[in-house]
Amino acid sequence: MFLPYFIGLLEGDGSIQVNQWKQRILQFRIVIKLKQTPLNYALCATMKQHIGFLNLHVRHGYVLLIQDDQKKLHKLIKLLDTYPFLTQKMHLDYTFFKYCLFTKPSLSEFSFLKENKQLVPGYRPQQWNPQTMQTNKWIHWWMVGFIEAEGCFCVRSNNTLSFSVGQKNDIHLIEFVKHFFKMPNKIQHRQTTNMYVIEGSKRSMLKTVICFFQTHPFLGEKKHSFEKFTHVFFTPK
Repeated sequence: MFLPYFIGLLEGDGSIQVNQWKQRILQFRIVIKLKQTPLNYALCATMKQHIGFLNLHVRHGYVLLIQDDQKKLHKLIKLLDTYPFLTQKMHLDYTFFKYCLFTKPSLSEFSFLKENKQLVPGYRPQQWNPQTMQTNKWIHWWMVGFIEAEGCFCVRSNNTLSFSVGQKNDIHLIEFVKHFFKMPNKIQHRQTTNMYVIEGSKRSMLKTVICFFQTHPFLGEKKHSFEKFTHVFFTPK
């Protein structure tokens, strides 16, 4: 469960970076950055223990999981290759990251490919079927990690409830979330930010969501909002 959870969390609250230092060398980093809370610290400590090849830091109000050592990054990549990234951006960033790490391109090639990642040798657009993907057990834990980062359990002042998930530039992933939780609502598109959001408040759907996360529990700060959400849901009006 820990590896797909980590990958889902990385897609939501992490980044995979290749940077050029002083026009001389390339620097590599994989990082997850979470607000500093006891639960988020415990989550990161758990991931460090079970995933390995990660360093844990607490800085300026955030908890970070970081790896920038190239030898350890090679080992971490062998784990990450176990499952695919599902967001278009992370899939593209990861392909670019691996190409640079393994081939050490010239700085001019690096600069060109950074602006044209779809031209990275070996890049293939994602091709996955949401219905087939949903039958894979690992995707359940990926979903927990992703919702840990990008999901919202909203309890309004009048105790009405809603569950929502958003993703920038990636309608296909939000369509997958909609299909996964059988959400009847239409996907909203916020054109100014190109953000795609699915939000629902139908009680039968919320019960499905609650049952899923009760059997696939959160390990980080999202656990608090989910517990409050669940308490209100089951409290008689």
